[in-house]
Amino acid sequence: MGERDRAETARYACLRTTRHAGWEAEGLPSVEIDELDTVVAGFRTERLPLDGEGESHILDTKAACTKLLGAFTKPQPGGLSVWTQPNSWHHFLGDHIVTFSVLSLEAGRSHLRTKWLVHKDAVEGEAPPPLAYAFGQARRGRPGRG
Repeated sequence: MGERDRAETARYACLRTTRHAGWEAEGLPSVEIDELDTVVAGFRTERLPLDGEGESHILDTKAACTKLLGAFTKPQPGGLSVWTQPNSWHHFLGDHIVTFSVLSLEAGRSHLRTKWLVHKDAVEGEAPPPLAYAFGQARRGRPGRG
């Protein structure tokens, strides 16, 4: 690991420690929990800070949807991630939730299922440009930006 990578790793570790303390003080569980080999369906969960604006998984890291989920009043609760064994990922953010699962169909062939969930009052077409662009590209079967 080069000097720049070490500095970035240290910076993110500090950000993670600071944000975990703040979220825990606000009643938002954030510390890592691993149950990978003690239960039948293993899982791992942790609330992680997002870099940049820290609001969303969108490329510019700003909230993708102006209607926040649940009781959130600011779009910076980090990303609560839940990974389950053997094949699903769930990311809960202030503005949206995205889930992925992979199902094996046969040797060499699988099916990826993803769902994007937003606030019930969100209106299609009123998304900020980054999210509207990503959804439009996904509908056309093309990769999004980046």
